[in-house]
Parts: sequence; structure tokens; C-alpha cells
Amino acid sequence: MEFYQIKGRCQSISAFLEAADIFEAKSTELNYDLPDHHYIHVQAALKTFDEDFLGQLQKLLLQLIKPMQFQHRQRNFFVI
Repeated sequence: MEFYQIKGRCQSISAFLEAADIFEAKSTELNYDLPDHHYIHVQAALKTFDEDFLGQLQKLLLQLIKPMQFQHRQRNFFVI
């Protein structure tokens, strides 16, 4: 997984550990309650991810199953 850091017009790619160092929360940092819309955004992102992931999975399964069904029909045709 790549993380992109943009400073002005410059863009750089960071690895996970570099990004973790940049975004690390310090123990002295003040915490704030999350706004209610945060949870709405997270649920929307999860729903989109699930739809995309499951949609891709469904397409893959259909690609695998269709040839198997066709082969099964051919076999039955020749067996009769």
C-alpha cells in the first residue's frame, strides 16, 4: 500500500511505516470528540467498499462458474 504526501506542488510516495511516523498521535496531543457526521462518512465508505468488493467477487465467481456450466452441458450432451 502506498501513501502520498503532498507539499505545495511536490508529491512523494511513502511506505506504511513512514506514513505511520508522520501521522502518529503524540501522548500530549489533546483529544476531541468525533462529530456525528464522522460515523455517517465511515458507514458510507464501508458500504461502498463492500459493494465494490462483493461486486468484484461476484463477477469473478460468474467468470469461473459460466465455463463450468457450459462444460457440464457439453458432457451431458455427449453422454446421452
